[in-house]
This record gives sequence, C-alpha cells and structure tokens, in this order.
Amino acid sequence: MPLARRLTTTEIFPVATVTLNPPTPQDEPSVPPETAWNAAGVQKRVDTRYEVVLARMSAEFPATMGVGLATNPLHQDVLAWVVITHGIPMANLGGGTPAPGAVTVPRPPCLRADALDVTDATTGQQLLSSSFGSTG
Repeated sequence: MPLARRLTTTEIFPVATVTLNPPTPQDEPSVPPETAWNAAGVQKRVDTRYEVVLARMSAEFPATMGVGLATNPLHQDVLAWVVITHGIPMANLGGGTPAPGAVTVPRPPCLRADALDVTDATTGQQLLSSSFGSTG
C-alpha cells in the first residue's frame, strides 16, 4: 500500500464528476487508510501507480431524482479516503468490424485507465468506485 497522505490541493475528475478538496485541519479519520486500500476494487499491480489520500469528496453521482430533471447528489463534502489508481492496463478490444473500404487507424494493443475508489473515513462505508479515461 502506498503511504497515505492528506490532500493539499483541489483535484477535479470531470469524467467521474468527482471533486476532491483538502481536508480541514480539524478533520481526523475514524477509519484507517488500510480499510480503503483493502476495499478498493482495482487489482493491485506492480506496473500501476496508486495514491491513498484523505480528502473532502463531493460527487454528482450517485444521486436521487429531484424536481424535473434536477438531481440531488448523495455525497457532498464527505471526509473520505480515496484510492486513486493511475494507468490501469486494459486490453484494447476495439470496436465492430469496419465498413468495406473504410480507413482504419491502428489502435494501441493496450489502453490505460484511471480509477477512484472512495471510502467514508468516518464509517468505513465504500461510497463509490469509478473507472475513467484512457491513454495509449
């Protein structure tokens, strides 16, 4: 497990609709960071970079439906341990069969994705898990 740390600057993950803000000086977790590390749904690999941070997490989803098309996010400003995974190797399965005569662009054999696994730092409840983004 990487060394757990307190987040010092805001980090925004737009695809996951998650914002992490630094915890306040008074914020003290009741749950150890190992709880979040063990609950993280990603396979722990030597070729992947991980961070474990204490942060104030706000997410647009999950949410309940409000009036009209409005949503009410369930998790706002929650003290959380967040396992941030960078560069998860994923097989490039490509798409469907290209149309006859279509120009195809070679795809890299492996894509890399990132992930967030969020655990409430006061209760130990896992709040969300999100994989997103890819690079060649």
